[in-house]
Amino acid sequence: MRKLFMLGLISLIGLVSVSGLSSDAANTLTGDNTLVSSGANAGEGANASTGLVGVSSDGNLVTFISSATNLPDVSNYGYSKIYQKNLKTGATARVDVSSSGVAADGTSYAVTVSENGRYVAFRSSAHNLIDGITIPKTGQVYVRDT
Repeated sequence: MRKLFMLGLISLIGLVSVSGLSSDAANTLTGDNTLVSSGANAGEGANASTGLVGVSSDGNLVTFISSATNLPDVSNYGYSKIYQKNLKTGATARVDVSSSGVAADGTSYAVTVSENGRYVAFRSSAHNLIDGITIPKTGQVYVRDT
């Protein structure tokens, strides 16, 4: 079961951030490039700005942020959204969703990911990420167990 936690004060040990890298991550085992920010059609890249957030230590999970409208589970156009792609299965999942799977109704940003890729911490102006609680759209910090 995936869980989302809201943190008032964040102090997480083991979270790492990678910046300045392309979202077309290099596959270090084969020397090939893999398009991570792909749309519903595997050969189609994201149609808007996309940036790399982090890669798990085994290189399998790649977390990225995008405002593209052709990536999976796009239910709020115009906002930055957080995704995680599993390079083994090819599946791309939306990260900034509530525990019941409802997509964030605001922008998500300032993302960091744990070394193993399981936990993604981020800030969001969404007010619907904790089921049953209405949160002001002032920018809160969350951790998602992916």
